[in-house]
Amino acid sequence: TKIIRDRQNILPLKLRKDGKILHVILYNDWEVDNSSAEEVNAKLEQFTNVEVLKNPHDFALMEKAKSGEYDYIVCSVIERGSYAIQTARLCGLAGRSMMSGWMKFKTPVVFIDYFNCNFSYTFNAVADTMINTYGFTKYTADAIIDRLTK
Repeated sequence: TKIIRDRQNILPLKLRKDGKILHVILYNDWEVDNSSAEEVNAKLEQFTNVEVLKNPHDFALMEKAKSGEYDYIVCSVIERGSYAIQTARLCGLAGRSMMSGWMKFKTPVVFIDYFNCNFSYTFNAVADTMINTYGFTKYTADAIIDRLTK
C-alpha cells in the first residue's frame, strides 16, 4: 500500500470524533465483492463519523461534494482487470461519476485504488491525492488507515 501522490498536501488527514467523512465506493456493475472498501469503512468509523455512498449518480455525488458538510471525501475505487485483459476501466455510473468534476470542489478528496494501478494514470488530472493498494490482503485495511492518518 503506497501513497502515489498528494498534490494538495492533505495527508495525514486530521480526523475529529465530531467530524464527518463521505466514503464514496465506485465500482463497475459486475463487481460483486466490495468487502475491501467496507472493511476500510469500518476502520474509518473508529476515528470519525462516516457516510457511505455506493456508486452514486454523478449529480448526487456533485451535490454532496459541494455541500461543505464533510471534512474529507475518501473515494474507494474497485476496478479489477478482466480475464485476458491487463487493464480495467470504470463504466456506467462509476465512470460518469469520475467525469463530472465533483473532486474539484473545496472538500479535500483522497482516492484509494484497490486492484488496478492504472487508475492513477487514467485519472491523473483529477485524482490529486491517491493511495494504491495493489490488491487486498488481511493487512491492507490497516495499511490504508496508516497512510490516511499517520
